[in-house]
Amino acid sequence: MSNIITIGHTGFLGSYLKDRFDTETWPGRFEWSSLWWSRAAEDYWADCATIFYCARTCRKESPRRDRETVMLDTQGIIKTLQSFPTARIIYCSTKVVDGWTDDWERPISRKEIGDYFERALVGDYKNQTIQIPEYMERTTPIKKPLSHEHTLYANTKSIGELLVKSCTKDYTIFRIWDIEQ
Repeated sequence: MSNIITIGHTGFLGSYLKDRFDTETWPGRFEWSSLWWSRAAEDYWADCATIFYCARTCRKESPRRDRETVMLDTQGIIKTLQSFPTARIIYCSTKVVDGWTDDWERPISRKEIGDYFERALVGDYKNQTIQIPEYMERTTPIKKPLSHEHTLYANTKSIGELLVKSCTKDYTIFRIWDIEQ
């Protein structure tokens, strides 16, 4: 049994990381009670050393994000941190936290993102927030104002980042830009 759990293993990136690192998958839903989460963690994953947190809450139809998705996403990270208080958290965030959407794209493959996770597993990036990809161009375009839904998404991920930084002793936050399809 792996001592890594992927939360968000059904998504595009999470499914890749689950397969590449042969991680366990978390069956819980954010809507489920904190008691269920803590009992499942205690009963089945007490030896979990690392969480790959790739989950996000949004709908396929419009509006994709609203007050309810912000609250649900926040509940998910809180339940994770409460249920796995000693685990290392590798948290997938987004460039939208910095105010970027499709006005500046920097694509990267899932394999390259996985390479960052591999480095994090051996101790690189401990207690850091890292932009993926790390390179910066000499000139940056002018940022467009974020839409209401992008603002909600940025705020949600900012809350998640703050909770991870405040509630765990060992974390890495990856602000991922554009994943190549």
